[in-house]
Order: sequence, then structure tokens, then C-alpha cells
Amino acid sequence: VKQDMYEITGLSDIMRGSTEADETATAQKLKGQFAGMIHDSRNTVVIHGDRDETVPLSDSIAWAASREVPVVVVPGGEHFFHRKLHILREVVARWGR
Repeated sequence: VKQDMYEITGLSDIMRGSTEADETATAQKLKGQFAGMIHDSRNTVVIHGDRDETVPLSDSIAWAASREVPVVVVPGGEHFFHRKLHILREVVARWGR
């Protein structure tokens, strides 16, 4: 389940530092920066929509719990957070303080 979540979300690429030829230079740089990063409550927050049909909420909670990373659930949020980006912005702004 964990590996599936990594593949679906793109985390597997980040963890491997893997890039694709057609990715932007920025995407490649970000993946390189986060490869091998240790995720914990100081540097990571999981934001998950309660209507996400791609990644089950239970998988995100399990991943976060094993790292003691906070999870924020967005009511009505789908996998790509359509019409919920204002909520994402607020969560990230509060978490980053």
C-alpha cells in the first residue's frame, strides 16, 4: 500500500531523486532537493481531501502516523483539491509560521 501511494502521488520519484526528460527544470530540482529527506513534524504536513478517490485517507494517516507528521483533512476536497486551493493556501500559511 505504501509503495502504491508513493507511485500515485509522485513521492516515489522524490524519494529516488528520479526525473523524466520532459519535466521542467524546476520539477527536477525539487525532486533532487527532497530525495532522502527525513519527514517529520518540523518539515512536513499531509493535506488530504475527504473525497479523494485516488489515495485512501487511511493510507495518508498511516504514512503520517509512522513519522509523527500532522494530517489536515479538507472537507469536500478531492485528489487535486478543485475549488479548494484557498483552503490549501491557508493551511500552508498557518503551518509555516
